[in-house]
Amino acid sequence: MAPQSSPETVRASTVPRSPAHRAFGQAVRELRRRRGVSQERLALDHGIDRKYVSGIERGVANPTLAIILQIAEGLDLPPSALFERFERKLHG
Repeated sequence: MAPQSSPETVRASTVPRSPAHRAFGQAVRELRRRRGVSQERLALDHGIDRKYVSGIERGVANPTLAIILQIAEGLDLPPSALFERFERKLHG
C-alpha cells in the first residue's frame, strides 16, 4: 500500500496552523516517543507518509479523521487517549 498523505500538501512552513494543531502535534510526538516508535516505523506500518507524520507533529499539517485513527492504531492506543493528551496540551 502506498503511503497516504493529506488531501492538501503539508506546509513547508514551520509555523503551526493554530494552537490546537500545535497541541495535537505535541500530543502525537509525546505519545509516539513514550511508546518507542519512530516516525518512520509509524509511517511505514500504517501507510502514512513520514513527512506527513512530521508535519502533524510540528502542527503544520491538518490530519483527517482517518489519519488520526491510523496514528492511534499505530501507537496501540484508543483514539480517546490521543485526544485526552491533546486536551491537556491545549488547555495546560
